[in-house]
Amino acid sequence: VISVTESVSDEGESWYTSPGQTSSEDYVTECDVNQFLCNDRQTCIYKYKWCDGNRDCPNQDDEYCAQQSECQFEFFRCDDGSCIPESGRCDGYPSCPDGSDEFDCDCEEMNSDTGKIIYSVYSGTKRTSKCLRIAVPESKYLSLNIANLKFAKTSCDEATLSVTWEALKSESVTFCPGNHTSIKKLINTFSDTEVKHRTISTRRTHPWIGRSSGKSFDSFTITYVVEDLLCMKPDSFKCSSTSCVSMDKKCDGVRNCYNGKDEVGCERGVFAVPGVNISRNLGVNWLKNQRNAAWGWRENTHRAIIALYLAKGANFNGTNLDEDLMEKQLELQMSTAILRNETDLITPTQLAMYINALLAICHDPRNFYGFNLINDMKRQMEFSKNTTHLLPYLALCNAKEILTDLDVVKLVQVLESPSNHSFFTDVQSVALMGLACIGNSSKTLELKENITRATEILKKHQNEDGSFGNIYTTALVIQALLSSGHEEDTDLDLKAAIEFLKSQQSKDGSFGDFLATYLILPILNSKSLSDIGKINCTENVKRVRDSNPVADIEFKLGPKISIKYYLYVGDKKDQIHPLFLRMSTNSSVLDMMRLASEADPKYKFQSQNIKGKLYIYELFGIANDPEDEKFWLLYVQSENASLQLTTKSPDEVFLKNNDKIIMWYKTAQID
Repeated sequence: VISVTESVSDEGESWYTSPGQTSSEDYVTECDVNQFLCNDRQTCIYKYKWCDGNRDCPNQDDEYCAQQSECQFEFFRCDDGSCIPESGRCDGYPSCPDGSDEFDCDCEEMNSDTGKIIYSVYSGTKRTSKCLRIAVPESKYLSLNIANLKFAKTSCDEATLSVTWEALKSESVTFCPGNHTSIKKLINTFSDTEVKHRTISTRRTHPWIGRSSGKSFDSFTITYVVEDLLCMKPDSFKCSSTSCVSMDKKCDGVRNCYNGKDEVGCERGVFAVPGVNISRNLGVNWLKNQRNAAWGWRENTHRAIIALYLAKGANFNGTNLDEDLMEKQLELQMSTAILRNETDLITPTQLAMYINALLAICHDPRNFYGFNLINDMKRQMEFSKNTTHLLPYLALCNAKEILTDLDVVKLVQVLESPSNHSFFTDVQSVALMGLACIGNSSKTLELKENITRATEILKKHQNEDGSFGNIYTTALVIQALLSSGHEEDTDLDLKAAIEFLKSQQSKDGSFGDFLATYLILPILNSKSLSDIGKINCTENVKRVRDSNPVADIEFKLGPKISIKYYLYVGDKKDQIHPLFLRMSTNSSVLDMMRLASEADPKYKFQSQNIKGKLYIYELFGIANDPEDEKFWLLYVQSENASLQLTTKSPDEVFLKNNDKIIMWYKTAQID
């Protein structure tokens, strides 16, 4: 009789309970593995007493052994017509008088990676036989341990326990009475393995002798584990009871174990600070909740995308529709800025932020719909004399652009400047990030001394509360130290600095405002702005889209005309809001209004089609007021012409160079 526990651990153990009984509210006795349960569900008898001529069950049901036409539910019908509980079928002991319950019994398959087998069978006059097969896949091995091995008989001719497997040839280990104590009971095999127990039939002069004693039973316990072959090496790391990885994969930053156990307890630096992951997730959720209906963050969309990527809040790999919509909004805003560039110049720092955001979404800044933003930024940097424009150097390095020796000198000069400006620590932090990024190239040895000196200066600014001044300065300094690899220096209290930043977090997840949240979120993932240059876009698969929201703007990047767009509020022009745009030659006033609404939220409008005509009923947050007779009216003034009111809808009026377009909220004169 066998009791088997197959599980994912090697600690389990179970005992046989007769399955021949239906559920009941009454208590049901659990019988030993060598026993059957009588129909009263309270009495257990040894299996060899079933149909032995003695009435052992209270209801005598163990002796209803005459030939039956059919057996009760969950009973097995022997070939001679008698019935035994189904649990006696193929359990190794012939409970049927003719032994037919053990006919045609194949090896019982053990398919679990771990298990514990408790076997016990009455060793009487009948022949018994039991076979178990443990599957051992390729690249794995079986470790099998035999314990508590006992034989009731006295010679190998009468009883054996054998373990057999295929290697270069068939191999086996056999245990039998008299010599089983001297044979090793821990066996390793490398292929499917069979465990077989057998006893031969014998004749007893007094068959009742020894039946109440343990000496009448053969028994053993087997525990086994099917493990990776790698687990046999002493220098392997154990992921679980059945799987291992090389020790050099322990704490390498990659979850090599399926359960991640090889990275447990490996936290260093930022990740060693308690609560960092919780704080980061709260911040990411807050940032996502700030999105507007267009899936952007208005003027901060580029910063939001950078922060989300560096904080593991988004992947931007083309597999998430929400992230695709964020990308589209960024591209729309950038296209708008480019169209306005001739009248509203994009600064090198603004271009640098756009370039960093494009790199985060794996969009080449050298070909943004035909524009090479890298070259544009470099040209603007050549004409700029403001040495605080340091972010462009970092963006160029992130884009794998080679910086000149003069560029490096400018960064070093900032780091070594004796300036006493209150904001200069912030400036030096950005300069250090740029220099650290360059330091990953062939200039590493030349710059190492400069980087080390700069980090020493920054670390001296740390206060007792862990900060380096205000929340923004603290975040910039920590990003700089992370980028240079000095975050674990012994003369820096990184934990105190991170705890200071965490203490500034509100219950809603923000760190006070958008800028602080943008600067801090990457730190909570042990990242800095210089990590943008390490993004691998080779496996980025962008989804093929049915439509592209920047297609219209991309089409318009041809010949341009200059347009002056004004909002007037009040009959006496109480408010005037000008906007100068560069538009395609085939653009309508409606195209201009849409572009303006992307460039500045105050130009957003609401419209409706009425009888095939577009009707503007709200602009600048002000709706038409019929009671006060005030409406939004469209005026057009072409070059060398006077200002004219038009009743055409905005999609019917097409623009010419130097047109002046006015949307005027005023009292309407009804003809």
